[in-house]
Amino acid sequence: MKTPYTKPSKAPADLIAGLKSKGLIIEDDAKAVEYIQNIGYFRLKAYFYPLYQEPKRDHLFKPQSTFEQALSMYRFDRKLRLLLFNEI
Repeated sequence: MKTPYTKPSKAPADLIAGLKSKGLIIEDDAKAVEYIQNIGYFRLKAYFYPLYQEPKRDHLFKPQSTFEQALSMYRFDRKLRLLLFNEI
């Protein structure tokens, strides 16, 4: 028997507020919302992991961690994947 999914979805603005409450610095909320809508929160979430302080399970960000740092890691990874797949 399938268990129904009961957790409600969150709007991008609510996700931004949650990231900020955990210590992530976001300079431009509107731009961050656009990135979350275009890329996807769960795809970007993997790039927040290196910015977490220990213990990582608390999901609190290291001091001075920024949304732009996570976005830079995403962009680098995306370019690297494109280069590798073109060579394969």
